[in-house]
Amino acid sequence: MHLYNFFPSVVAQFSYPEATDLNSELLDLIQQERERSTESEPRITTVNNGWQSKIGLLNKDYPAIQSLRAFIEKSMAEYFEQVTKNTALDHKKFRYNYNGWATVLHEGGFQSHHVHSRVDLVGIYCVAKPEPRDEASIGGALTLIDPRAGCLSTRSVWDNNTSISIPPMPGQLFFIPSFLAYQIGLVKGSGDRVTIDFDILVLPNSK
Repeated sequence: MHLYNFFPSVVAQFSYPEATDLNSELLDLIQQERERSTESEPRITTVNNGWQSKIGLLNKDYPAIQSLRAFIEKSMAEYFEQVTKNTALDHKKFRYNYNGWATVLHEGGFQSHHVHSRVDLVGIYCVAKPEPRDEASIGGALTLIDPRAGCLSTRSVWDNNTSISIPPMPGQLFFIPSFLAYQIGLVKGSGDRVTIDFDILVLPNSK
């Protein structure tokens, strides 16, 4: 696990070891979900030139989903233990619920600037990235936006450090605070940028 203090906001990064086989299985499942989906149900989304599955993907009873859930839950446990260390909070007194969906961005696609409301954390797991064309940038970076009001009001003067961009890398998992706005940059390479995104709600442990 790597913890980054951006802006400052604590962002966590994890890496799934030897993720190639898992990601291949996840891509097949996402493709199956897409083939079964219908376009008749309208949905408000920030995705441009892409597709999102229905919420509930991480509840599917497939071995690849179970493996990803085990990785997510292990990572969340480590994350909560680390961020509550040296504080008055006891990570054992909290539990969490999460629900996810797949996001596919095609070449020329992007995801608009947005935040996730009514949750505590946002999780993003990268399944696949596009391939570069002629050594050009593949694009599709996860860009985190500085949430501090002072920086927003002076952005025209202080252009530096108002955002952090992270290129897509299959097997990487990020946890970001829900108040931290982000966007996905224009996908420039061939192939799709595929992620499994999920909202995390932190709750007091009733036990």
